Amino acid sequence: MIDQLPDPKDRKPGTVNLLIRHSIPVFFSAIATTAPQLQWSVDRNGAQLTVVANNLGGSRVRISNFGLKARSGRQLVKADGLVGYVLAGSSARWRFPSPSGSYSGAVDIIAHSEAGLINAQATISR
Repeated sequence: MIDQLPDPKDRKPGTVNLLIRHSIPVFFSAIATTAPQLQWSVDRNGAQLTVVANNLGGSRVRISNFGLKARSGRQLVKADGLVGYVLAGSSARWRFPSPSGSYSGAVDIIAHSEAGLINAQATISR
């Protein structure tokens, strides 16, 4: 985290001072790593869907522009921009509001990573 603080000497009456915080991810890895290998699962818990990505590969993956669609094409979840990272040998979990209606069954997962488009399938459990 990098904080940019205004200089107290530059304060003027009647002005607003801003604090700016930058979050910059830094990753270290061995030179020879295997590609990310994601396994997906989706659980319904009341009014929420929990999406879990397990990374069985040897390098991290950045997930952005995430979407979850019913096989009929109905959009169940849409999250633009950065969703998060899944580190090598670890998992990440995201919670989204459950769409109206009680959809269960097979879903298509569409997202972007540094390596390109992610297309995967999962089944909503519960």
